[in-house]
Amino acid sequence: NDAESLFERMANSPFAAAGTYLRAVFDRHSRAAVRGRAGFHLALHFKNYCDTIEQLRLQPHALKNTEVFLGQDLLKRFLDADTAGLRRQAEAALERVRKDHAFVSYVRNNKRSTLGKAADAELFELRHLVVGKTPPDLEGEDTDGKKFKLSEYRGKVVVIVFWGFW
Repeated sequence: NDAESLFERMANSPFAAAGTYLRAVFDRHSRAAVRGRAGFHLALHFKNYCDTIEQLRLQPHALKNTEVFLGQDLLKRFLDADTAGLRRQAEAALERVRKDHAFVSYVRNNKRSTLGKAADAELFELRHLVVGKTPPDLEGEDTDGKKFKLSEYRGKVVVIVFWGFW
């Protein structure tokens, strides 16, 4: 529907106004399903915003092009943003979606699900798969067929490549 499409675009917007709009819909829309979808996309907006900021901080060569697009003042506000605080806001929005809108249908990548399941997946990522967080323990085999646990490599730099014949 049109609202879902708008919410998806706003979730990927680099502008704080998108978050302001999504927050207003999440807090005040008359239909619960619309509130739930807005809240879910608000959380995605915060996550995407943080990811973009962190990429820019790691790639200073991209700053000049970004400054042309955003302008000097907005780029400075962007880089000064509190990503930890924004991730907490994303987590709070996802918790609220999970609590109040879990059974609202949701379609992503042509797969039908619910906002509750989608929020659970996003919460798992925020809590376990963000740089600086301890990832869940994995077990597998290396290229020589030797079994390993990811936890055995804690404190070391590790690159994991997943592939298969499926």
